[in-house]
Amino acid sequence: VEEGHEYFAPEQELEIWLGIGRLLESKMIVKVGQNVIFDSSFIYKKYGIITTNMECTMVAHAIAFPDFPKGLDFMTAMYTKEPYYKDEGKRRIKTGGGTDESFWIYNAKDSVVLTEIFPKVIRDLGKLNNIEAYRRQIKLLEILLFMGARGIRMDVAGMKEMSIVIKQQIKDLLKEIQEESEGKIENPSSIDEVKQYFYIHKGLQPYKNKGAITVDAKALTRISIRGFPIASKIKDYRKLIKKKGSYLDMILDDDGRVRSSFNPVGTVNGRLSSSLTIFKTGADLQNQPHWMKKFMLADEGYVIYSMDLSQAENRIVAYIAPEQTMMEAFENGEDIHSKTAGLIFNKRPEDISDVDGSSPLGNGEQSERFWGKTCNHALNYAMGAGQFSLEYAISMKQA
Repeated sequence: VEEGHEYFAPEQELEIWLGIGRLLESKMIVKVGQNVIFDSSFIYKKYGIITTNMECTMVAHAIAFPDFPKGLDFMTAMYTKEPYYKDEGKRRIKTGGGTDESFWIYNAKDSVVLTEIFPKVIRDLGKLNNIEAYRRQIKLLEILLFMGARGIRMDVAGMKEMSIVIKQQIKDLLKEIQEESEGKIENPSSIDEVKQYFYIHKGLQPYKNKGAITVDAKALTRISIRGFPIASKIKDYRKLIKKKGSYLDMILDDDGRVRSSFNPVGTVNGRLSSSLTIFKTGADLQNQPHWMKKFMLADEGYVIYSMDLSQAENRIVAYIAPEQTMMEAFENGEDIHSKTAGLIFNKRPEDISDVDGSSPLGNGEQSERFWGKTCNHALNYAMGAGQFSLEYAISMKQA
């Protein structure tokens, strides 16, 4: 825009975008970007342009130096002699200050530094023998772009129906908590109110997390085990709030699909991560609870698979340990989790139920096989009865 008028005529802008589209979609031209999955997702969403043959300085740097920050400001300081300039863009974005020309220059700097950073970080990857790891991760970019754009069709009516049910459960549970606390806890989500109730009114020794007094889930579990069932109700209340707000009431796109933004090096260890889309819709699709799967619908002509290696972790433990009984169970094709559950419930492994609610342990919501599985994993890492009691909210006697 120049003096309140369009800088390009619509016909000129169309021609420019067609040219940009040809460039980005060409498999013969390499496109180097910083967090390139972000820009390519935005451009596809807005203009339908599918970017191909991408290289990413952020992915390369994260693989070469996973302990370092992945921002372009840090990488510019590490790989170039360009003076710090990122405040120029932040000022424009936050306050609208500066001229259009100064903002164009800022964006140009973002682009130019990449041409200096990319060959240097590739050089470092070569020295670390990590080129193959980078190439493997880069191959995911176009796949992740497709996944983010496609999304998953959701049972919108079913989600709304369950949200109404959960809303009533929240209301009922809130009333119980308020009555049992004699009005001292009006809002179970209030950290201060819950602290005041247990640590001042009830006189309990405060639990701490990293030196700070807490009433987090583990603290509430400990308090519940000590004979205060209201603590479990507060924990259940918070779970229901999250269940409704974070999952059932998530913001879907207008077509009734849930989408996610994927980061190819989003975790500390360089693994894939997901989050809300860049337009603040959708969800973290990698970490949806098991019960949400019933609302995820396959498109017509497709089926949805949930794939997992069978008891992979326990197989590794069995042969590395080595643990003869476990190895024999795997060699004979037995279900190690049902076998352990059989010892817990004094049943034959084939009689163990995998139906939710078939076990009386804990809150009674889990299956018998669930407890065999959790015990196997706990024993793999030498978890004691005390920690097991805390993690799974069961009494020490049961643990």
